[in-house]
Amino acid sequence: MTEKEKMMAGMWYDANYNQELTELRFKTQELLLKFNQTPLSHQDDIHDLYKELFGTVPKGLTIIAPLTVDYGSNISFGENVFVNASCYFMDGAKITIGHNVFIGPYCGFYTASHPLAYKYRNQGLEKASPIVVGDNC
Repeated sequence: MTEKEKMMAGMWYDANYNQELTELRFKTQELLLKFNQTPLSHQDDIHDLYKELFGTVPKGLTIIAPLTVDYGSNISFGENVFVNASCYFMDGAKITIGHNVFIGPYCGFYTASHPLAYKYRNQGLEKASPIVVGDNC
């Protein structure tokens, strides 16, 4: 299995030193730089960036910059979701946000956990567990 496949399966994986995962995070950071500098009034550009980051553009999705995510592709938003400023989605595993959800500023969604034994933690290992936020939260 690749490290990405291990990550998505909830197994221990090399989060810090794997080239594929590092490149994916760097690509995502470049998209986030564009997103975080795009005025909210430029909705067509924002929707294009949503599509690149998340794969879809749900109806009524509003995200106030700045936003931080690790991959973006592991996040799915329902319709009519509002994400306030400075939120972080650590999406090593799937993060699912339901319909009609309001997320306050500075909220963090953390899927990762790290080994308690330093020998394994120093190897860059982590595993990720999914997060689900239901509708109308």
